[in-house]
Amino acid sequence: MAHLMHFPCVANHPPNAECTTFSGQTMSTTLFDTHEYIKRLESAGIPTPQAEAHAKSLAQAMDNELAKKADLNQLRFEVCEFRADVNGQFTLLKWMLGFLMAATVGVLLQLLN
Repeated sequence: MAHLMHFPCVANHPPNAECTTFSGQTMSTTLFDTHEYIKRLESAGIPTPQAEAHAKSLAQAMDNELAKKADLNQLRFEVCEFRADVNGQFTLLKWMLGFLMAATVGVLLQLLN
């Protein structure tokens, strides 16, 4: 029974390396040596079946619940993209408001003459 849990995209990559997923996004990798973890628990007096169950649960939690650096970088990229889009729309609104104000002033001047 192999105790070294391999998380997505770790084959032939060093720990904490980045690689490309099927969707084309990069994803960080995490290696968790469950065998070493089990040995540490056993040396602290934890029975082997309990240590194995704990190691398996921890490995699953690390794989599913932790935000990895690549996840945070992807979020940062999406926020920056959204911010640029909002800034662009705000700039467009400023130009439109300026144009409407100029047109209104022009119409008022024509009415006053």
